[in-house]
Amino acid sequence: MPRVNDSIPAGTSAPISALILAAGFSSRMAPAFKPLLPIDGKPMVCRVIDLFCNADIHDIVVVAGHNHERVEAAVKTTPARVVLNPDYASSMFSSIRTGVGVINRQSRGFFLLPVDIPAVRLSTLERIKDAFRKNPEQPVIPCFNGKTGHPPLIPATAVPSIQHAGPDKNLRDILFAKDFTCLALHDRGILMDVDTPEGYEMVKAKLAQKQVPDREECLSMIEAELSGEESLKAHLLLVEKTAMILYDALLPALPGLNPALVRAGALLHDIKRKSPHHDRAAETFLLGMGFFEPAAIVASHMTLENPSETPGEKEIVYFADKVCAGACLDLNYESRFRRKARDYPQGQERIKQRLETARYIHARINAITGRSVKEILS
Repeated sequence: MPRVNDSIPAGTSAPISALILAAGFSSRMAPAFKPLLPIDGKPMVCRVIDLFCNADIHDIVVVAGHNHERVEAAVKTTPARVVLNPDYASSMFSSIRTGVGVINRQSRGFFLLPVDIPAVRLSTLERIKDAFRKNPEQPVIPCFNGKTGHPPLIPATAVPSIQHAGPDKNLRDILFAKDFTCLALHDRGILMDVDTPEGYEMVKAKLAQKQVPDREECLSMIEAELSGEESLKAHLLLVEKTAMILYDALLPALPGLNPALVRAGALLHDIKRKSPHHDRAAETFLLGMGFFEPAAIVASHMTLENPSETPGEKEIVYFADKVCAGACLDLNYESRFRRKARDYPQGQERIKQRLETARYIHARINAITGRSVKEILS
């Protein structure tokens, strides 16, 4: 068993450890061994280690059991330490007990993540850490759409209870016996595991688009940020529908378009509609979750400088928004813009520029598809 690591890097405050469970048989994935399945060109266990390293976590323990020699070989060049659970066949809880015995004694708490849940976002770990700092005596358990997931962040004060729990206990009994923080997040990855070949393919697809929220995640954000704003929600859904129809029409000529990015930009462009300068507020909101490309789209949905001659995701979302007046499709958007310019003379130049941009994108869609926008959207 490895020595308990008591060293803390200089300048580190309130250290947190990470415990990765990689001791199981992977029976439902046989003959494949889950910790070594490739994710992003490296073994899954290394992908999870990288996640914690990027979250500035320095004490990372991998609990191995079945095929432990292969796990040790895979992680030998990483900062993680491997500990063998000789009783791995009995239960996952035995691996948790083994792991907590060697985490850094100075840690305030530890993340717990099975190796087969690798699609958690870095921003999710940061949000969990922030919540833990506010109340470091309570476990923080992430949830998505009301379902709890991984990784919980467990206070170090729970370690004795884990080590001395009776044979009839499990981790849930310990975590839920006292107060805990259930942290609502917009990350479906906390629920996605690699238990089957189908689950493996879904996780790989999720990670391939890790910088873009999927539709369920977008709807989760909308529900949280725009609760009760039914007319605005209807507008977002119509812009999504319109943008995806335009995407389908353009795809034969522009195969490089990213449908997930079009959908996310359309659904989230007004996510901060109730805030001043809502385009910039939405950009900041998405940047905080690591969604850089969607953030750029929502930041330009009001004013798009220098639209591309070849419409991309920004142009599609911009134009879809302009032809959706509330929850109604309005292809006579030019008249609407002119009325707005008349009603708001102080913003005439800005409104005129937005109209010119919409007209330009409109013309480019017509030319590239060989069809009129009216025909495409009918």
